[in-house]
Amino acid sequence: MFQTPRQFISMIRQNYAAVYRPRAITFLPPSIVHNVPVQPVRLLASDGKVIVALYSMQREEISMQGEKAADGGKWRINGCQLVPLNAVYAVIQAEHYDPIPDSLQARFSGAFLFARG
Repeated sequence: MFQTPRQFISMIRQNYAAVYRPRAITFLPPSIVHNVPVQPVRLLASDGKVIVALYSMQREEISMQGEKAADGGKWRINGCQLVPLNAVYAVIQAEHYDPIPDSLQARFSGAFLFARG
């Protein structure tokens, strides 16, 4: 799909500008949406708009060396969808949003943290 890192960054700059250079970031509680772990992140875009990046997450079952991951695998971003903040609240109100129960929070603790470079 992307033949070079430069092409990938160009796509991010064009289609995900708020993710590339946000003015502010707030991590919201992780949730399960349609049986998929999702990490919502509220972003203040450079133009002042508030949007939410919904990062769908997936466990890496095979390590980078091609071996089965002994620890169950690291969490990796499987996709990102940018939505207006009011759309996130509409999903919650329509009950398609299942917060991760307190009993499982420890399992996901720290799993959805992203380093900023």
